[in-house]
Amino acid sequence: MKRRLKILIIGGGMYVTGKGTDNFGTILPALFASSKYVDIEKILLCTTNVQSSKFANQCFKKINQFHKSNFRFEAFPKIKKNINEYKYIALKHKPDAAIVCVPDHLHYKITSYLIKLKIHCLVVKPLSDKTIHAKKLLELTEKNKVLGRVEFHKRYDEANLIIKNKIKNNELGSLLYAVVEYSQRKIIPTKIFKKWSSKSNVFQYLGVHYVDLIYFLTNFKPLKVFAWGQKEFLKNKNINTWDSIQVIIEWKKPNGKIFVTNHITNWIDSNSSSAMSDQKFSIIGTKGKVVSDQKNRGLQIINDNKNVQDINPYFSSLNKFSKDQEFFFGYGIKSVTEFIKDINSIINYKQNYKNFIIERSSFKESIISTAIIEAVNISLITKKSQIVKF
Repeated sequence: MKRRLKILIIGGGMYVTGKGTDNFGTILPALFASSKYVDIEKILLCTTNVQSSKFANQCFKKINQFHKSNFRFEAFPKIKKNINEYKYIALKHKPDAAIVCVPDHLHYKITSYLIKLKIHCLVVKPLSDKTIHAKKLLELTEKNKVLGRVEFHKRYDEANLIIKNKIKNNELGSLLYAVVEYSQRKIIPTKIFKKWSSKSNVFQYLGVHYVDLIYFLTNFKPLKVFAWGQKEFLKNKNINTWDSIQVIIEWKKPNGKIFVTNHITNWIDSNSSSAMSDQKFSIIGTKGKVVSDQKNRGLQIINDNKNVQDINPYFSSLNKFSKDQEFFFGYGIKSVTEFIKDINSIINYKQNYKNFIIERSSFKESIISTAIIEAVNISLITKKSQIVKF
C-alpha cells in the first residue's frame, strides 16, 4: 500500500507564504500544486513565533478556498516563541521530506539535524556560505541515504533551458564571457529581511542564483574571483552589509582556456521600481551571443492604484480558467513539485535516491556555488583575488 507523504516546511516568510507582499509566496502554493500529482497526507509548517504561524494558517485557508486540498495543514508554534520548535515537530511527526526556508546562516544547523533523522531535504539557496559545511551536508546525505537538493529554480526556467541547448549545440561557438545584472528593491534588506540581512549579503543571497545558472549552462569549473563592494545606504540605516557587490569570476573550460563572468548585484533599487527583481544577463561566444532580459517578460500592468508593474507570469502564477479550474504553475512551482515527485518515487516506488541526483541541483553540484560565495566573501574583506577551493 502506498504511503501518503508528510512534508515539513521550516520557515514562514516571504518565499513560503508571501508575507510582506500581495501574493501567496512560492513554497506553499507549490505544495498545493504537488498534491495534484502526489498523495500528501499532511503539511507541517514550523516557524519561530506564533504571529508567523498564525499568518501561515491564514494563508493556507485563503488558498484552500479556491484550490481545495486533500491534505491536513498545521502550523507551529501554537503557544509561544520557540526557536527549536522544528526539532520537536520533526521528532514527533517523522516527516518524509523537509523544505528549509530560513536565513542563510541557519541552513547548516537545521539541515544537518534533519538529515540525521533520515529526512529528505530541499534547501533554499544558498546551500551554505561555507564550503566545509556544504561538504559535510553532502556526506550526511550519503551516510543516511537521503536526497539533498537546493532550490535553484532558474534551472527550470524555459528561457534558460533554451540557452543551455544553444550552448550544448555549439550555436554560440566558443564561450568568451558573460555579464549578469541582478538587483532588488530596498524593502528586501530594510524591512522584509531586516532581522537577518546584516548576516548575509546581496551576492550570497541573490547573486548566487546566476552563479549556479552559469555552472548549470556551461559545466565550467571556477578558478578564482575578485570582488568589490560598497556600503553607504544600508550602513546609514544601521544595517551592516553591502549595498552592492561586483564580482569577476574566472572559469576553466574543458580545453583549458578561460571564460569570464561579471556579476553586478545590489538590493537598494527604488521601492517604486516596476518589479521586485530587475535581472538580465548576456553570454558572448565566438559565433554569437544570447541576451536575456529576465524582468521584461512581455507583460506590463499600469493602473491608478499602483506604479507600473513588469510581471513575470512564468515564475509562480495562479491560473483561473473557470471556477473549477484553478491552479498554480511556473518554474518556481516546478522546482518544488519535481522534488516532491522524486521523494514519492523514492518512498513509494522504492527507487534509489541516487537516481535523482544527476543533472539536478544536488548538494554535490551546489558545493560549486558555495565555494564561490566563500571566496567572494574573503575577497570583499581582503580586497584581493581569491582561489575558489572546492
